[in-house]
Amino acid sequence: MFDFEHESSNFAHTRLSAGRPMHIDLDEALMAFPLDGDEIQGLDSDSVRLSNELIGGGVVVGRATLELVKFFDAGATIGELVAASHIDEARARELLEPLIANFIIVKKREFPWLRWGISRPHPNAVGTPMRIPELQQTDVPPELAVFGVALDLGGQLGPRVGPSVLRRQLSVPDSGPGRTLDFDAARILTRFPKVVDLGDVAYMGGESMEAVGQRISRIVRESWKRNITPIMLGGDHSWTHFPLRELVAGREEFGIIHFGAQADVYPMRHGLLTHGNVFLPALESPKLRCLLQLGLRGLVSSYGNLAFHGDDRVRYVSARRLAKLSPERVFAELPRELPYYVTFDATVLDATETGGPVIGGVSHDTCMNLCEYLWRSFRVIGADFVEVAGDMTRRNRAAESTARCIFALMSARAATAPIQSRAGAAARG
Repeated sequence: MFDFEHESSNFAHTRLSAGRPMHIDLDEALMAFPLDGDEIQGLDSDSVRLSNELIGGGVVVGRATLELVKFFDAGATIGELVAASHIDEARARELLEPLIANFIIVKKREFPWLRWGISRPHPNAVGTPMRIPELQQTDVPPELAVFGVALDLGGQLGPRVGPSVLRRQLSVPDSGPGRTLDFDAARILTRFPKVVDLGDVAYMGGESMEAVGQRISRIVRESWKRNITPIMLGGDHSWTHFPLRELVAGREEFGIIHFGAQADVYPMRHGLLTHGNVFLPALESPKLRCLLQLGLRGLVSSYGNLAFHGDDRVRYVSARRLAKLSPERVFAELPRELPYYVTFDATVLDATETGGPVIGGVSHDTCMNLCEYLWRSFRVIGADFVEVAGDMTRRNRAAESTARCIFALMSARAATAPIQSRAGAAARG
């Protein structure tokens, strides 16, 4: 029989938001994350710091908690802990909550994809670098969380470089009362929303898409729990499936706005997910109310096999028509009450540094006008920017334009003032 009751005076809840419930069933199998000697640091005779360097969690606890962690070495449930000790369920959950929040103890079924971590810091972070446990526990959550998926399904100089080249183009002002001039929009950004960068999703060679997708899903879920807007930098378009899967699993109806050259609703072959069929699973859900596709172009054979054929939820506007329509006309038929997920495939642009360039495309100015109107006028709860490719050592027009569209999303939530100048007055006149 174990006795953890003496631990109550020594147990320290470090950086843990008070009152956050722990949603784990009594019979859910948990296990201790394998910790080496460097991750158990003695502080004094009564306390130690346990850290999970792969994921970034860390917590200060009483030394007797090491016995509690050891209890879960091979896997156990909260019910088994209660049966083997003198504590009740409420106390068991109280003891376990900081350990679970900091990934010292994890759900056993999640360990296969947690074992290499969730994400790795990027040297060119957009905004403030942050790890997942910090995102969960910070008292003042950011408004936007950037993360990258530096992976594609093959090819040289493919979209796996996208997160790095996009970060090079993104300069985020401090969230304080600074002043940044935005000449395109004729405004001064006087206070910028807080942006954090969660790094690139972890990947070990040979892992399945589902393992990587589980990490993407975890980041998206943790962001939405705290009303943070996740911004995913791709990678190819196939990774969009995982944020969309989280939307389908939720309670709300939703809409999707897609920028891209191809419809990406082509039939699956052998049941495999690719960048060319990423919207098929979402279209099977009645929660998807509308899918607006912007910038489509080119010739496609076997039109009758495309998923949107005959589906009145789906509407598209070609690249050529977008050049002639105002943003108000483009978005006029979208329900305003829905939350929207925006997926921006860089192939929409008239640029060649993409995963699948198509002749023609939408100009930078047209894209900016559409994005600025979209970010201001609709409730966008998440977005991804994918298929930016090319040589990282040269100028990348697709990355430059895509990064400006991302900045427009961020700055739509900034406090602004008009630029006052003689030149500006002359231009307006």
